[in-house]
Order: sequence, then structure tokens, then C-alpha cells
Amino acid sequence: MDFDFKVRTSNERAKVEDLFEYEGCKVGRGTYGHVYKARRKDGSSVISRMT
Repeated sequence: MDFDFKVRTSNERAKVEDLFEYEGCKVGRGTYGHVYKARRKDGSSVISRMT
């Protein structure tokens, strides 16, 4: 992959930490990671987020 392309897309892409606030409550775990309760920073909804 072209390094410049990777840097450019990385800078343009929204980061999970910028969109969600984790409420510190682990609600589960699975094969691919842990699931935490999170809230959108714009206040629209509460979701579960796997990390």
C-alpha cells in the first residue's frame, strides 16, 4: 500500500474516540474482543461497542 495514501486516509477518517464516550461498563466479551457500553458524543443514542 502506498504510504502517502495510508497517511492521508488515516487523517481523513473519523476516529472512534472522537465519536463515542465509553461509559466504562463492560457488557460482554467474545472471540474478537470485549464489548463496552458507549454513548455518541452528539447525544443521539447509547450503543454497545466492541474493541
